[in-house]
Amino acid sequence: MTIRPHILPLLLLLCGVLFGTLAPMTGVTYALSCAVQPSAPEEYDRSTLVFRGIAEEKSGEDTFTFRTVDTWKGPDEEQFEVRVSSWIPITLGDEYLVYAAAEDGVPAAHLCGRTALWSAATEDRVFLPEPLYAFTPAAETPMSPLARTLLGASLVIALLFVLRVYSLRSRKKRSRP
Repeated sequence: MTIRPHILPLLLLLCGVLFGTLAPMTGVTYALSCAVQPSAPEEYDRSTLVFRGIAEEKSGEDTFTFRTVDTWKGPDEEQFEVRVSSWIPITLGDEYLVYAAAEDGVPAAHLCGRTALWSAATEDRVFLPEPLYAFTPAAETPMSPLARTLLGASLVIALLFVLRVYSLRSRKKRSRP
């Protein structure tokens, strides 16, 4: 009797036994430890500052100034300066729901948290209680650089048009005998 014909089935059986005993030991792994986002209540509980604000200014590499609209947790202030990781995209002029906690004395948005555009925070908006403080936004919002450029270009074009019409009319008056 030769062993060769029985080697393949034995190896398959051994692999099956090893896989069957080792497979349950492995769990779900993620590239980041924060791949699973906390629920809105969990995020609210771990935060010392929760507010809805409009991103107005970026100072430094990772710090933004937000004009406050509503505040659920934190002091009664019209604006907050918050450190935000570059992993959380912030666009000036957009409105955000910000969850933060003090880090070295400065509020910082949680890296793996729920800070997001206000319009995208539907689950959070259902969960949040009435705000402690509410601010009415300023009547005028500052113009973006693009809007100022377009307004300036429009004024220059209008001025050139008026000057051209004036010069054409004055030529006609001079050319008449």
